[in-house]
Amino acid sequence: MADGSGPAKYRVAGRPRSAKSHQAILKAAIELFAEEGFRGVSMEAVAGHAGVGKTTIYRRWNSKEDLILDAIKSELGGEAHFRDTGNLRADLIGALEQIMRTFAENPLVEKLCFRLFGEAKAHPGLLQVLSERYFGPHMEEESTLFMQAQARGELPTNIDLMFFGSMLVGPLYFYYLVSGVLLTFDPPGDLPRRIVDTIFYGIEAHWHGSPASPEPGMPEAADDHGRAPGKKQPMDKSTEGEPDGA
Repeated sequence: MADGSGPAKYRVAGRPRSAKSHQAILKAAIELFAEEGFRGVSMEAVAGHAGVGKTTIYRRWNSKEDLILDAIKSELGGEAHFRDTGNLRADLIGALEQIMRTFAENPLVEKLCFRLFGEAKAHPGLLQVLSERYFGPHMEEESTLFMQAQARGELPTNIDLMFFGSMLVGPLYFYYLVSGVLLTFDPPGDLPRRIVDTIFYGIEAHWHGSPASPEPGMPEAADDHGRAPGKKQPMDKSTEGEPDGA
């Protein structure tokens, strides 16, 4: 009750501590998962690392799959890296560059990604949760981006979009997986541009068809950036002076 000497001060119990506990639980879960895998994540272990009681965890998550999913979203972000600015080539390069920056700024993310690939395959329950509530929505957003690029004439309409997406991220993860093991160098800084341009040039060659063995029914070639005939625009300044196929 106020004594008249100033405004009354009220303490909101629980909320700051609850938010702090929530983040501590997510941090403990993701660190345990990255270091020890799915089997190393138990409610008891997470509670011990986070400094909370098990009941605090059970009140918020029904299973450790749900807990790991939320921890992954917290660490990797719930949004996809891809964004649509109307220039597919630039958007894809920017997305891969963002992944590289994330790996460089947070080594835990790189460790988490490769742990995730193996663990999800070995544990069907975890794979199902991730597929339905994390990877699935991201892949749908990615497909939408590609279909919008098709509508603009930047990609052929008969391309396998799932395969196209796998070609983008596959080389990037390969470099990180084998760097320091089979390779003696880190991924080059311009790796995103190399990946995207190699894919685009390959699509262009297939789209155009080979003069030696033309493929009937293939549409006329797009320009260097995947644009359809009649939509050719001035070459980006960033690519001026580069030889074809660079």
